[in-house]
Amino acid sequence: MRVLYLTYDGLTDPLGRSQILPYIVGLRRRIGEVFAPDIVSFEKTERYAASGEKLREMLSTEGIGWYPQKFHTKPPLLSKAYDEWRFFQVAWKLTRERSYDVYHARSYVAGWVAHRLSARTGQPWIFDMRGFWADERRDYGFWPQGHPLYNYLYHLWKKREQTMLRAATAIIVLTEAAKEVLLSWGIPPQKITVIPCVADYEFFHLAPAQRQQARQSIRETLNIPADATLLLYSGSLASHYAPGDIVDIFEAAYRIDPKVFLLVLTPNETSSLERLIQQRGLPLSQYRAAFASRMEMPSYLSAADVGMATVLPTFAKVGSSFTKVAEYLAADLPVIATAIGDVKKLAGQLPGLFPYQSREEIPSVVERVFQFLRQERFTLPAPLSVLTRPILSLEVGLDRYQAVYEGLFQEEERRRVLTT
Repeated sequence: MRVLYLTYDGLTDPLGRSQILPYIVGLRRRIGEVFAPDIVSFEKTERYAASGEKLREMLSTEGIGWYPQKFHTKPPLLSKAYDEWRFFQVAWKLTRERSYDVYHARSYVAGWVAHRLSARTGQPWIFDMRGFWADERRDYGFWPQGHPLYNYLYHLWKKREQTMLRAATAIIVLTEAAKEVLLSWGIPPQKITVIPCVADYEFFHLAPAQRQQARQSIRETLNIPADATLLLYSGSLASHYAPGDIVDIFEAAYRIDPKVFLLVLTPNETSSLERLIQQRGLPLSQYRAAFASRMEMPSYLSAADVGMATVLPTFAKVGSSFTKVAEYLAADLPVIATAIGDVKKLAGQLPGLFPYQSREEIPSVVERVFQFLRQERFTLPAPLSVLTRPILSLEVGLDRYQAVYEGLFQEEERRRVLTT
């Protein structure tokens, strides 16, 4: 079965490396020629220049076609309209040349392309919707509510959202909470599959000797004492990722242990975070910032004691799942996380996950984490990586994606039998 995978996110982006490629390559290796994918993605110029050719070679070796397009940012709105037009033109040209059996669309822009292709060809398509994209754009101020043009875009995409949800053959969401929203909108339950953001436990979990070596090396490089409790945050510092919560957690930990350190791994500029730390009277001497590539992440996680996953909770976040929660737990780190999506529900199933609903809860949650570090982790029947793997490992995600495709394969076979 030939599959056209459509994504406006780039394969050379960090997100592409962690949340797209592992699934596509993993499925290809699992089910072989039955799953024959081509990918259309939109790549940032610098990232593609740095790693695009190497990635193309890897995908070719795996038997995966790749048709990267340039991601445009200027002028702001016209560039997006052009990219959407270009997206459909490229996908339609490939469709005419290669006669795909299934379209798989990641998020809304790709979803609208897949919907149009499906309407023309009659072939099924998967709406891998992730979260509630249009609501995220509004909730976080990218599409300001009072602006006529952005109001138009919001309502346009909310209408398209309903069209796509009803037209798609299969729908994938990240959380049970998102599934409940779709059910309340009248979407049939048999169309919906929940696949949370998972992690490659083989990649993030280092062997004990390797982990100890990495822990020592990273701490020496960053001048962090061997016996210090180290809090770690990885990812964007954009305002909707709640940098104030990061500082709240650092402050609460500092009141418990004045020797605690904070390490932030981010590609972003960090001066605003540093100002927040200084305004709270916290020591900048116990704060570190660095950038880590994906290949370096397991070593940096080995250097830490606690992971953090923060975001501003809004309606849209009911459909979100933290990738970094799975990555931290794979590295045996307990996690403090904003209670979005299924975080609170998962915390009832997984040891080492400590959710907070509001900033007022942060001090008590941090106290519980320190109690876990001092005592509770030693009473667990196995390390966090072992206990959480059955729920958040890459294998779980692959199992569920494979089940979606097998359902489509079976339906296609039934259709072929009926038409012959």
